[in-house]
Amino acid sequence: MAKKTRRQLLRTECEHLCRDIVFERDGHRCVRCGATTRTAAKLDWSHLIRRSRCTRLICDPDNSVVHCRDCHYFHGANEGMSMLQIAVLRPAQCLRLVEKYDQSVRESNKNSGYVPISFWEEQLERLKDLTT
Repeated sequence: MAKKTRRQLLRTECEHLCRDIVFERDGHRCVRCGATTRTAAKLDWSHLIRRSRCTRLICDPDNSVVHCRDCHYFHGANEGMSMLQIAVLRPAQCLRLVEKYDQSVRESNKNSGYVPISFWEEQLERLKDLTT
């Protein structure tokens, strides 16, 4: 097994921290149906804008919610409908997300989609600030 690069280690640390922040924020329950680990087999850390669409938003709490497995599948198959539901439930979160997505797309276009290691270092610091 290959040794992870510094970039991979930073991203993994950001992902774990972001997941913890989102689960805490959402009260360890599905934002769509309200399921908890007592009522659902598994809760997932779900991205509103797919990971493949915008690498810079993978570890942004505004781009994440908690879904039970069934609602996560629904979200994946009906992304537009799911986004509308989140917009109704959390309009401020969705407005911030749209602004960040727009900025991220402009930044990615400048850099051909490359995400520098400094981005992950800064993201990790922002996430740590959210937990204190």
